Amino acid sequence: MNKHLENVTPHIRNTSVIFLFFFIAIALFSPNTKALDINLIFDPNGSGAVDPCDDDLAGCGHTEELTQIMESVADHFESIIQDDHEMTISFWWLDPALGAPDALIIERDEDGKPIEARIRISANLNYYYDTFPDFDSEFVMRPKLARTVPDFEAAEAFSGTAPEIYEVAYNGKEIDPIGGLDLVTVVLHEMAHALGISADVSTACNEADNPPSYFVDPEFDGSASLGVKAYEFVNEGAADFDCAHLALGGLNMCKPEDQQDQSVGELFDEPSTIEGLTVGQCASHQALNWFAFYPKSRARPSINGILVMQQGGNWEQINLPRLYSLTGGDWSNASNWLGNQVPNETDEVFIVNQLPLFFVTEIEVTDSRNAKSLYISDENKLTIQGSSQLAVAGPVTAAGPNSTTGPLRPIIPPMDGEPPIGTEGPFTTVEVEATGVLNAFDLKIEPEARFLVNTSSETNLGNLENFGLIRGAGIINVYVLDSARRISADAGTLVFAIPEGDPDDTVVVGPPRLDLDGPSIVGDADAALSAIDGDLIFDGAIADSVQAAITVGAGHFIDFVEGWDQGFSGNGFPKHALVLDGGPSGAEIRGETTLSGRVEVNGLGSFTDDASFEFLSETDLDIGGLVPGLEHDQLNMQNVQFNGTLNVAFSDGFAPSFQDSFALITYASHLGEFSSIEGIDLDMPLEGGLKLFLEYGNTELTLFVGLDGGTPGAPNCSGQSISTQAGIHGGIAAAAAFHGFDSVKAFKDAIKDFCEM
Repeated sequence: MNKHLENVTPHIRNTSVIFLFFFIAIALFSPNTKALDINLIFDPNGSGAVDPCDDDLAGCGHTEELTQIMESVADHFESIIQDDHEMTISFWWLDPALGAPDALIIERDEDGKPIEARIRISANLNYYYDTFPDFDSEFVMRPKLARTVPDFEAAEAFSGTAPEIYEVAYNGKEIDPIGGLDLVTVVLHEMAHALGISADVSTACNEADNPPSYFVDPEFDGSASLGVKAYEFVNEGAADFDCAHLALGGLNMCKPEDQQDQSVGELFDEPSTIEGLTVGQCASHQALNWFAFYPKSRARPSINGILVMQQGGNWEQINLPRLYSLTGGDWSNASNWLGNQVPNETDEVFIVNQLPLFFVTEIEVTDSRNAKSLYISDENKLTIQGSSQLAVAGPVTAAGPNSTTGPLRPIIPPMDGEPPIGTEGPFTTVEVEATGVLNAFDLKIEPEARFLVNTSSETNLGNLENFGLIRGAGIINVYVLDSARRISADAGTLVFAIPEGDPDDTVVVGPPRLDLDGPSIVGDADAALSAIDGDLIFDGAIADSVQAAITVGAGHFIDFVEGWDQGFSGNGFPKHALVLDGGPSGAEIRGETTLSGRVEVNGLGSFTDDASFEFLSETDLDIGGLVPGLEHDQLNMQNVQFNGTLNVAFSDGFAPSFQDSFALITYASHLGEFSSIEGIDLDMPLEGGLKLFLEYGNTELTLFVGLDGGTPGAPNCSGQSISTQAGIHGGIAAAAAFHGFDSVKAFKDAIKDFCEM
């Protein structure tokens, strides 16, 4: 009797996972035409059958859910096996006194393909009945690859060497407690028996061999000869083998070699053989066709399990649900992919190669291609060449070597932190070349990954999450942008545009929006927008105030088409400033603007639309000479409302002179004044009796250098100024000479002009 249940009672830890937009991912494309036709029959009178309600068993009232799950699992296998073939599988509730769930191939045809099988499901187990069994939204599903298998386990599981990206398991831990053994996993396991992984007489796994093995077709796995060994157990003191189950991927591979005699429960919180996972976490990623089920998790057929099933069932045509790049090259070359198949709209695609070390695997799209989803990591690269197109129905993820998503545990040592802005790597990269097109439901750029676009490229997305780097030029049409890291224009104009019209609520969550500083209300510490080597356009509603490091370089602009608010630059993130680094050429902000943070001007800075400075804003202007943009900073604005703090500083080595004037801010009109002036003192005289005056004129805010003693426009201003200057310098002639005038008369005329200012 096959044992399918292990007595394990591990602790449960709360896991928080955001699952976005899952259902639309598959619906956007039509599935493959079914070739295998599985006829399901519920037989209440089968061998060992029981009506759960007669004996008040746990399965009472759940026959409809069982049937739904059986149909879903049959559909799953029909999408994998493409042989033109019909078979019948009968199923029923099994009397719990007769044991655990099981399956049996009753008859095969002359080619060795199953034509009749039965599956029995124990009627008194506490199952989790998934009402949407086609989807795995309750679980964190991740592949497990051969490179994660410890050497001692690989020796027990394989004869020959599997490629490092060979998938040995595909499964995941529950997000929230599901409250029972996942029935989808149980049925997947049993139907795999019914389709070929079976103990019945089969040349694929000869129990007379020692050890008996399934030999995978090298056309599919890219290896010379890979044997997958059957499960070994002790029978009356001697080693025996079970061809219905595989040695690979069981709980033993999670436990260190010197702790094999301890249970998973005892070792649940201890480090496993997979770096970064405890034994309990690792155990939830066991392979589907090991001899036991692990609770609180889901397992689907791995690539290894499917290729074994192919041999056991003598199937000739297999469509693998997930395709892994074996090597770099053209997407359209089947030999570049595990399974020797070119990915299409039904395939989950992985570019995750790590061997040879420090070698980048680059897959190039050179024509029009499709995928169901795409995951790229480990510093590899996907390039969509010019005049080519890639359409992905589901999510696209670019991940770095420290990622906790995708296949378990990288073998390349992780980097220390993220690459600084401006560095060239190492990065995982997705690039759309000029005139190339990327269409995807969802694109996520994780830390240590980048998304590069080029002039005349086009990207069309439902959602874009950026925790890495987006750089380049081109058009990115997106309904929801959530950027918590860096966006940088380069060699042209980079446009983020919300498409017209309302999207289906299954495509995006909430209203269309462009969030430029991450989910936090204070902005992510590393959020940054850069228009130093190109221009940025954000054509759509900005989600909230932008608290990010924003830099605009000389001759460039950022255009917030529907306007924007700058957030406060405090909260421990002083680098969240708007820097207009324009020099004499100028740097420009377009769109109606509200400023609540720090504005640093280096040279000329411009706001082409109405703007207002809020109370918490700080504006920094430096003065080192008389020429705007070249020797002193200047802001050029339209209709402006002043508030907040103006910081004015004279550069080291520069001393202002009497009659100097500096147009600090020009404008079409203005309201209000800055609430405080820092860096200069308008009340205290400077050396030689100079004094600074700030005037809000009709078209500009000007800093004048006058004299102490008299007040422009006040009675006897000239007399008071002359008297004060004579007192400071020991006479009016000495005062005139100090200020650089050739005569006393010229000095007095200048004082008169100052007083009439």
